[in-house]
Amino acid sequence: MRSLRLRTLAAIVAGIVSFSAAPSAAQAWHYAAFQPAAVTSNEADLIISGFGDYGTSFVGQYRFMIEKRTELWADIGLASVKGYTPFLIGVAGAWNFLTPSKDRPIDLSATLGVYGAFDKVADLIRIPVGLNVGHTWKLSNGHDLSGFAFPRVSFDICSSHCSGTNTNLNFDLGARYDITSAMVGMAAFTVGAVGEGSSQGGFGVALALKTK
Repeated sequence: MRSLRLRTLAAIVAGIVSFSAAPSAAQAWHYAAFQPAAVTSNEADLIISGFGDYGTSFVGQYRFMIEKRTELWADIGLASVKGYTPFLIGVAGAWNFLTPSKDRPIDLSATLGVYGAFDKVADLIRIPVGLNVGHTWKLSNGHDLSGFAFPRVSFDICSSHCSGTNTNLNFDLGARYDITSAMVGMAAFTVGAVGEGSSQGGFGVALALKTK
């Protein structure tokens, strides 16, 4: 039963990664999601992420743990892009359906979100569906270091001064480090695009303050 479940999960991951030759997509705009694979306690995040034609995004994020395997989060922010400034907003959730064990020390979560980027140039609605795999190391100083890989397929719907629906992929590679019991530092590389735009890579950093 366990081997069948693992083969099924591997097939799902392979199916998502197989989209990687197509143009990519991200959250409300093109910025790293900073979503760990394991459910985290309640925290407020400040994100700065920037690159290429998509400018720099400034995003506030709040994560709320529903129970030990389920959490919700919301994003709100702005992107500074040459010629315009999209307003960013979104909500999403994650279900951690595979937790670490002695012979399989990884977290695996499924995610689903609805995001929007709104500006006088265009309105964009995005629906990302993803899988997130990660591992946490207990360091000798008592702090945690977590790494995660987060591919997600995004369905992008553009309206106003543009039209059409695109299916794209975004992929994050990131890490988070518990600086103190109440503060976490994060960094992530991401590859993605917006709608029919070209795929570009970038980098972001974030600071999280635990609220519970």
